Amino acid sequence: MVRLFIFRHAKSSWRDDSMDDFQRPLNPRGRKAAPAMGAFMQREGIGPDLILCSAANRTRETLAHILSSLDGDIAIRVEKSLYLASADSLLSRLKTVASEMNRVMVIGHNPGLQDLALLLAGPGNEEDLARIRGKFPTAALAELTFRKSWADLAPDSGKLVQFTTPRALTADSDV
Repeated sequence: MVRLFIFRHAKSSWRDDSMDDFQRPLNPRGRKAAPAMGAFMQREGIGPDLILCSAANRTRETLAHILSSLDGDIAIRVEKSLYLASADSLLSRLKTVASEMNRVMVIGHNPGLQDLALLLAGPGNEEDLARIRGKFPTAALAELTFRKSWADLAPDSGKLVQFTTPRALTADSDV
């Protein structure tokens, strides 16, 4: 069984209109939400074997905020091709993951991540699926499991285990 963690970058700043989208950093809310999600991942024992991270500044900054919370020896690949990648492109990339990598996290952007989660999730947790259909907010994490290998991933082949957002971590959260 393989496990996929789909993690959208934390909230980014639009403060500088002249800044290229690729270079945008996290805003204060994002710098608070990313470590909160990292702490959640630590409590849940999430320890990917491989992290595939978009090369955009906001995704790399999100990764930096969660990395110390993740368990195990983790291979990290920062790839420009993941920047604003579509669900089909993300699926194609996942199909190339080495078979010894049982747990993979993708850190990237919407709408590709939301579309990927909906593409891969078969029947299962309908409440969380409905939430993903509605919105895949910044710093949200979807966890899916598959009985197949990475090379055999296909639409509706996964089971959505959980969908967590920073706001859901605490009722009074402002992240």
